[in-house]
Amino acid sequence: MSASVETQERWRRFYEAAAEKSGDRDMAGELIQKAQKRAIWQTLFMVASTVFVGGMFTVFLNVLSR
Repeated sequence: MSASVETQERWRRFYEAAAEKSGDRDMAGELIQKAQKRAIWQTLFMVASTVFVGGMFTVFLNVLSR
């Protein structure tokens, strides 16, 4: 199980437990959806950051090799 999956599962359990304590099950679904969207945006940010750093490294190597 990857760290991301474990984190998502931990957040899901947290939101469900909080909803059970407050008696508001509908809110739990909403909070879980927000957590899933946040996980998607975090993944996209990491991919974009990796591509950016890789591109900058390539440019750096091209400049040094001239």
